[in-house]
Amino acid sequence: MLKALLDTTKTNPLREAARGLTPALRSVAALSLFLNLLAFAPALYMMSAFERVLSSRNVVTWVFLTVILVVMAVAYAMLTNLRTRVLVRLGIAFDNQLSDSLFAAVHRAMLGRDTGAAGGMVSPVQTMRDLDTVRENLSGRLVASGVDLLFAPLFLLACVLLHPLIGLATAVIMASVALLGFAMNTSASKWSMRSMAATVNASEFAGAMMRNAEALQALGMVGALQSRWKRLRDAGLGWSAMAADGGTWASIGLTFVTFVGASLVAAVTLLLIIENIASASVLFGSMILSGKAIAPMASLASNWKSFLITQTSFSRIDRLFESLPEQMERMALPRPLGRVSFENVDAIAPGGKKPVLRNVSFDLEPGEILGVIGPSAAGKSSLARVMTGVWPATSGSIRLDGSELDQWHPDELGRYIGYIPQDVELFSGTVAENIARFTAAPSTEVIEAAQLAGVHEMIQSLEDGYNTEIGEGGAKLSGGQRQRLALARALFGKPALIVLDEPNANLDTKGEESLVSAIRASSRAGSAVVLITHRANIMSQVDKILVMADGGVHLFGARDEVLRKLGMPNTVQLRPVARGRAS
Repeated sequence: MLKALLDTTKTNPLREAARGLTPALRSVAALSLFLNLLAFAPALYMMSAFERVLSSRNVVTWVFLTVILVVMAVAYAMLTNLRTRVLVRLGIAFDNQLSDSLFAAVHRAMLGRDTGAAGGMVSPVQTMRDLDTVRENLSGRLVASGVDLLFAPLFLLACVLLHPLIGLATAVIMASVALLGFAMNTSASKWSMRSMAATVNASEFAGAMMRNAEALQALGMVGALQSRWKRLRDAGLGWSAMAADGGTWASIGLTFVTFVGASLVAAVTLLLIIENIASASVLFGSMILSGKAIAPMASLASNWKSFLITQTSFSRIDRLFESLPEQMERMALPRPLGRVSFENVDAIAPGGKKPVLRNVSFDLEPGEILGVIGPSAAGKSSLARVMTGVWPATSGSIRLDGSELDQWHPDELGRYIGYIPQDVELFSGTVAENIARFTAAPSTEVIEAAQLAGVHEMIQSLEDGYNTEIGEGGAKLSGGQRQRLALARALFGKPALIVLDEPNANLDTKGEESLVSAIRASSRAGSAVVLITHRANIMSQVDKILVMADGGVHLFGARDEVLRKLGMPNTVQLRPVARGRAS
């Protein structure tokens, strides 16, 4: 981790955020200097009390020394609390500086991966948890112990001043703690890393199970997948046990030296006292000062696992940023009218190898409605993803009002696009928030979108109307209600391009009538509408039809002309025209 920070040849938001901690770490170091100087107070008090108070029986001296000790103890406690608060705020500042960039990077990584398989790598979502891990350890004992270790030589020097043999004994114990801690953690680190990886895999698998709890229950898959989760979890526990067993003798030695370290120094001091080489008061000083010298090293050795976890989390975040190219700043473009142009577009699904779109070309004018049909696996949903900028084209060009999609900032482009994917996903929040895409939009715009989608009355019938909490993923709504709310969300803001992928899959007759009405109204308002469907009865609403097969354009043209070539009227169910891969 430190090596990554010192490498100035590379830069990314993580390294910049980490380097930005330097001023705060200097403050922590300054506080630690005063704390470690104050830590001499108990030793000096004990030695002075033994030398002056016991010999003179002077109560005034005892009171004076005790008052000084209490004042220093109060200062020590306050500075300790201040350092803790600084470390907590240091972690929060690090999180605040990095969280937005990390969220955006994770989102981009999820778009650019095969969502059907993990590919043996940790999910990008894990890096969101990694940020919490790094922040918590920055705010915790790990950093404090590391900084205190910088001042351990002060206490070692004090032991040497008491007597060189006391300093030597302290140095030997410090070296023993360091060597034994290194040996123990080196032996266990490999197993600890495997344990952490297995635990992450088990957690990811459990999360997927919970998200699909209903399907697992209905299909009787709970027992089988629970067994698989248990195997993943047991693997993590097994590696953890091996990590605990690794370096057993080093662990025993470290525990022994840490337990009796100060006592061994006291034994050396007692021998010096017996030989009249040192006074009895030195005994108190040697025990306290040697303990302060040994403690930071022992703390780091015992918390080495936390360091490994932090380093692993840091490295995962660093790799994520390094694997993603920096997004260039884009000039704001005017609101588009909805003119769409595909020119010889090829596309490959993230994580895939074979093209899902091949040489696709067509044009769509503002206000036109395009129906996209074809058999399953023809590339229709892939076309929707590429058209909305979710997937990039590998060749060719996709233009919205003459500008390539990558010339738009994603958030800016999203405001001008309405999209309903095949798998509708709503988010925990109110009906109004979901329709407004969680922006601070005026209620009039939310209601307008709902009315355009024909769901205003349905929303009014809900328990709290537009303020109804829909639950995680819209769990409190039926499939048809979720789809109709998704339509209102797609129409929010009167987008220039509306892409609807099987928007009537869960709709009843009334819902489909609302869908048709919304499509007509959007077309009259000048929006270009792309409607992907298997149902022929809605084809009467479109101006053009694009027939896809095997990822390419089979037919494209005016509705009646294409239907005539296919040999089917508007009212019959569309039949597959070719066979190909999954969309």
